[in-house]
Amino acid sequence: MAGLFFGNRDIDVSITASTSYKFAYLNKCIFVTDEADIPIQKLDGKTATTELATYLEDNTLTAPNLESAMELFIGQTDNSGNTIYPEYVYIIGATEIDVTSSTDLIEAAIEAVVDQYDFYCLVPVFESIPFNTWFATWGNTNKRIMMPYTTTQDLEVTEAEQSIRTCGIYDAEGEFKNAAWAGRVVSYDSLISYKWKFLTGCTTDDLTDGDVSTLEENGWNGYREVRSLGETTGSRTFYNTADNDSFIDTIIVRDNIIYNVANALSSMFKSNEKVAMGDSGRKLVEQAITTALNYCGKQDLIEQFEDGTYQYSVTVPTITSTMRSTRDLTDVEFTYVPAYSMEKITVDGYEILEWIEE
Repeated sequence: MAGLFFGNRDIDVSITASTSYKFAYLNKCIFVTDEADIPIQKLDGKTATTELATYLEDNTLTAPNLESAMELFIGQTDNSGNTIYPEYVYIIGATEIDVTSSTDLIEAAIEAVVDQYDFYCLVPVFESIPFNTWFATWGNTNKRIMMPYTTTQDLEVTEAEQSIRTCGIYDAEGEFKNAAWAGRVVSYDSLISYKWKFLTGCTTDDLTDGDVSTLEENGWNGYREVRSLGETTGSRTFYNTADNDSFIDTIIVRDNIIYNVANALSSMFKSNEKVAMGDSGRKLVEQAITTALNYCGKQDLIEQFEDGTYQYSVTVPTITSTMRSTRDLTDVEFTYVPAYSMEKITVDGYEILEWIEE
């Protein structure tokens, strides 16, 4: 509290400086190619395609698949026609590998930089079961990174692929629908829903209702034309498909909330010389979590009540002697209602021959 005396002794004006927290949205992507040796490059979300073309030209490199995927990724639009894009994009590549048997060089390149850079969605521009197998253990268990990917070969889903923490997209046209999907879902704006959406720049696959059902049974999502518009057919993932946590927005909402609460608490410790094991410390913890959840609400990740407030609560327990002795504040809890997207609707209509007013 900074007090300012201005006027006379009966007027006391003071300003309270707000605590500064850094929040983030998980909208950073990295594209991986086997077409060229590319050290990790950071590109601005708005100008990524131009920056990529300039880099390849300046270094006498060619990567047509990477360029095509990037154009689809950056070219996505919302329902109003506005371009949606991430904050920034990374690219990385390694050659002299056989993606049908080994991806060691690409894996090593990613592992070497993942702890130094901040990205959330990994988009490969090649098909590789070995790469998927590696990612299933690396991305899922350690890094909280998801990966949309496509197949053009068949509808079989390997055991390794079924454990991947991401969304599989069937691509009969040989395009990069995984990149287009990432451009719609992992954007700079609030959470973008996936099912029903048009993928800008992608052609639709010729899928019947039976084809869609077969794809869904195998964990794949499709992209087809319905009522003269392109439409994604689902948002289920291979990750945790045994229960209801298999929708992609479930993963995105949960990851964002975890990420932002952790960021807020980290900033709390860094912006205060001391966070006391007492009531003042409890208040700081509650404030940090509350601020993070309000931010997540503004990002359309948490449902609202009718009055516009967000549906969450934060509980910080009274500090006990055991907590003081271990310096560990335990049993802090928060609850929230996630803002998921509607995917299905069932309507029953009834025909009657006479309307009788009671």
